[in-house]
Amino acid sequence: PEEMIPIGLTSADAAERLEKYGPNQITPPQRITWAERFIKNIFSPFSLIMLVAGTLSFIIVGINSKDFIDTQTIALACVLFVVAFVTSVFQTTQEMAADNLVEALNSLTAENAWVMRDGNLIEVKARNIVPGDLIKVNIGDKVAADLRIISASDLKVNNASLTGEDCDIGLGPKAGHDDIFEAKNVAWSGCSFTSGNGLAVVFATGDLTRFGEIAKATTAENPPDTLMRVEVKRLIIVMTILGAIIGLAFFSAALGEGRKWQAAVIILIGLFVANIPEGLLPQITIALTITAKHMATKNVIVSNLEIIETLGAVSVICSDKTGTLTMNQMTVSHLMYDATVHVTNTTAILPGDDFDQFSPMSATSKQLLRTIACCTDAVFLSKDDDGSGKGCLSWPVKGDASETALIRFCQNHQDLGELREQHKRLAVVPFHSSRKWMATVDARGNGERGQYVHVKGAAERVLQRCTTVMINGEEIPINDDFMDDFTVVIKELASRGERVLALAALKTDFDDDYKFVADGDDVNFPLTGLTLVGIMSLSDPPRPSVRPAVEACRRAGIQVIMVTGDHPDTALAIARSLSLITLPTLTEAGENPCLLYTSPSPRDS
Repeated sequence: PEEMIPIGLTSADAAERLEKYGPNQITPPQRITWAERFIKNIFSPFSLIMLVAGTLSFIIVGINSKDFIDTQTIALACVLFVVAFVTSVFQTTQEMAADNLVEALNSLTAENAWVMRDGNLIEVKARNIVPGDLIKVNIGDKVAADLRIISASDLKVNNASLTGEDCDIGLGPKAGHDDIFEAKNVAWSGCSFTSGNGLAVVFATGDLTRFGEIAKATTAENPPDTLMRVEVKRLIIVMTILGAIIGLAFFSAALGEGRKWQAAVIILIGLFVANIPEGLLPQITIALTITAKHMATKNVIVSNLEIIETLGAVSVICSDKTGTLTMNQMTVSHLMYDATVHVTNTTAILPGDDFDQFSPMSATSKQLLRTIACCTDAVFLSKDDDGSGKGCLSWPVKGDASETALIRFCQNHQDLGELREQHKRLAVVPFHSSRKWMATVDARGNGERGQYVHVKGAAERVLQRCTTVMINGEEIPINDDFMDDFTVVIKELASRGERVLALAALKTDFDDDYKFVADGDDVNFPLTGLTLVGIMSLSDPPRPSVRPAVEACRRAGIQVIMVTGDHPDTALAIARSLSLITLPTLTEAGENPCLLYTSPSPRDS
């Protein structure tokens, strides 16, 4: 309610709502005690059949007790019970240790938050936040509950913990979208604020948050049996049927020979027990436990030993490219401006390359640096040299790998802070994976009236919005010849495995007091008719350990698929360098489809 916004809730209201909605925490799944887990493991299919076999062995001892004490059968029965007991203890101990470690790592929920209560800003435990609370948020804070933004100053949130997409999203009081999950005035519990500050009102807490709903959905259904459990059940059925058939056959034969029924029963039970591989269960458990310990040294938590065997049944692995298959250490490699391709000091020169060195002196290159400075969100955390002599290349950066490479390149030629100070940002359309570009509106600065619209993004998307190209500081209409040249350059750079970006700009003459609106695609300034300033390519070398891993997966019959939003030629080049693709593509094969079935080497076939 509006009357609550200036002062927040009263202490009495907060206490009443806390009683009604409960604490702001996700209800954890019911903790299984050590004894409960042990009972579950000891009565697992394989352990259970060993217990049954041990019990039957004692029955044989009981039948023979009138004649003699069968110490061998007693020993066998004891071994069967001990094996089932010890392996269950091993398995239970490992799984409980994994559960304890998972609980220790469960720290996505904020511990404290600043809220308005009775007109005062106070710090409270996050678990005591209630719907309707007014919260003050700042850069670095974790989102304590599902929030609706009331006011914001350069406020941004990173939803990677919820969506897996590691990018900052600008927030403000306007929704900008009918779908609440796409709204720009909502912050979700468990995420983090990465920039700015603001005020927000809580609309959901605890299990009612989006994070809580996901947690509830993942624990609502009983998980299916692991592949190992399915195979063990199948093995038990086969052993039981074979043991029963063989035992009944010899039982009938013994009765047919006129033996006593006690002797026939002993033969039946003995043959059944003989079919039980009592050494298999401890071998499996020990092998899985050793594997779990080894995986723990590689920061992998194994919560269920049986899951390890499931890894052996994997047939397809889908992997992200940037930062997973590649090193996530991008550098600017090539630039095309003034209709010429240029290189930098870090460019890998291939045979036949004859490119000019980048120079920051031309009018176009100056505009290129200005666009980089204005149309990026990455910032240097400090300018302390680490003693390596690399200058700004060693300065710590807050931002993604692409923008880190761009601002380091800019800083090498012109001070980033000075450029941003001269051209104050007035509005921004954040990058989104569906658009593949971001845009900013920046003041022209230096006493000049008007603004610049800067756009940076995937080359093919930005080119669609350009009608002119900057050549030696002059704007020239883009014709078919220019477009063909750009397309050739883009494909050439992409074929080297480099990510290609285009940068564009447009001068506008809005009044100084004009209120810019930038809510996604709903903007009140032009984003078409732009001037293409230049094209830049970023190189991100593959991780040295990836190619051997891919080849190991191929030998194991596992198909590895790379998932990326890069240009297809870039993706193809990276995939080839990692041996993900060893045969010609459909385009390369052309009219000779036989090439698709001709492996380049016996190893690849």
